[in-house]
Amino acid sequence: MILELKVELLHVEQPVWRRLRIDGDMSFFELHEVLQLAFDWEDMHLHKFMVTKSRGKKVHSIIDGDDEFGTGEDEDIETVGFWLSKKGDRAVYIYDFGDDWHHEIIVEKVLRDDADIQVPYCLDAEGLAPEEDSRGALLSGEYEVEQYLSGKAIVLDLNSQFELWEDPDEDFFTDEIEEALDDLDDDDFDDEMDELIDEFFGHMTDHIHTEREFDELYETVKEFYKRAPWEDLDVDQVFYVDYGVAGVFGSVLGSSGVEFGLSVYSGPNGWLAMNELMTGRMKQEHFIYKNSGLGLMFCDREELPVDYYRQLKESRVRFHGRGKWPLLSTYDPGYVPAPLQVESAMVMKDMLKFAIKAADLAKSGKAVPYPFETHEFLCFVPNEKTGVYEDLYGDYDMLEKVEFIEEGGFKVISEEEISRLEKLPKTTTVYDLSLQFSNDPVQEKEGDRPYLPIVGLVKEQPADYFIHHTVLSHMTPEQALMQTLVDLADKLGQLPEKIWLPAEFESAVGEVMKEIGVEVVWV
Repeated sequence: MILELKVELLHVEQPVWRRLRIDGDMSFFELHEVLQLAFDWEDMHLHKFMVTKSRGKKVHSIIDGDDEFGTGEDEDIETVGFWLSKKGDRAVYIYDFGDDWHHEIIVEKVLRDDADIQVPYCLDAEGLAPEEDSRGALLSGEYEVEQYLSGKAIVLDLNSQFELWEDPDEDFFTDEIEEALDDLDDDDFDDEMDELIDEFFGHMTDHIHTEREFDELYETVKEFYKRAPWEDLDVDQVFYVDYGVAGVFGSVLGSSGVEFGLSVYSGPNGWLAMNELMTGRMKQEHFIYKNSGLGLMFCDREELPVDYYRQLKESRVRFHGRGKWPLLSTYDPGYVPAPLQVESAMVMKDMLKFAIKAADLAKSGKAVPYPFETHEFLCFVPNEKTGVYEDLYGDYDMLEKVEFIEEGGFKVISEEEISRLEKLPKTTTVYDLSLQFSNDPVQEKEGDRPYLPIVGLVKEQPADYFIHHTVLSHMTPEQALMQTLVDLADKLGQLPEKIWLPAEFESAVGEVMKEIGVEVVWV
């Protein structure tokens, strides 16, 4: 059978309820999991069900089967449809025996089984439940639940999660077993089965490892938010962490009271993007084409893109409240920001901890430099003997040693390409080169990460129309401008003696233009 239930959280100031459709054959433990999701609890405490049959007076207790001291029916065994089989049957779900959250469950409809009916499913909803461990603060008036999501938004949110209710690992295992058995010869049985089992448990181990890493990251995110390092650090009090292979910079956001989080800049590309941004030398539209690193921004629930939200909901760690949801992204030059993968999640977790440590040092009175004024950094560097990170001060000389700073900036064109251009014959025709930045992501094929193309445009002076364009991807604006010149030279078979270029690129490409013998009018 299929049951339609109304579940209401009792003894709270504002209405909080869900109308749910479930499979009557599910166990009470599975119903517990549905209710945890439906009310956004974190499954941190004990729970039990108290059941009253329709028009009956006897109350039955259904408890966690692992509770060796409890008395009552086993929730792993008992099915919901056995106890709640008629309209009007009632139960109470009690969660957290300290805060004592009571949820009244009433059967509103009993339907026949139908494979076309999705279960579990949320039909209607109202109100957000309080945060975990908040009963005392609610009663004292120190905490008030922010009702910032409409009922419709709650329904859409829940049903997107219920779509993922079936365990994909079970499907993987079942499908692989069936396929293997269909094609199996008796002589190959042992070898095939051993290989299949190894593959399955390897898949499961990877899944568990990923879950653990993200759980640890989200716990650290909550610790970071609670510590509020922006109270002790300005955005340009950048700190440096030596990871050995690549150094990483951290900048805490929030001292202005507008946006709160952490920006992480990695490697030479990240360093250059951060440097130009902090010193006001970068146009905002160029940032996404140059930045390399990670980002955390706290936002409202409804501001999270669907794929980011689903990644959060796969974790046991829960987030609540306006402005407290983490938007965690990875940035690569020219690509659309994307959710973190497990390796970048580990780096972000570490950087959040270093940010907390930097804030604690600042609060204790230790100077945290402003590197773009003093050329000095607070650095976290591992001890060569113990591997334990120590805080010390470093300067630009240190960065030069690890090849963060190269004389003349980063390479906008290869030495081989420069040599080839120098050998081309010259034309006296004057050309005007510019770039156009697209806000529309491009995806080459399904599964690829979308990128933002740059269009290189060429006019022949003094005409006011374009004679050539080239669509470029996966490069910085400076590299795109140089590639536009290379494409034009290849098309003409000649290199212009004189060109017009946007003045903002003079510091990046001016020396290269002198090297290849092209006069530039900066406009």
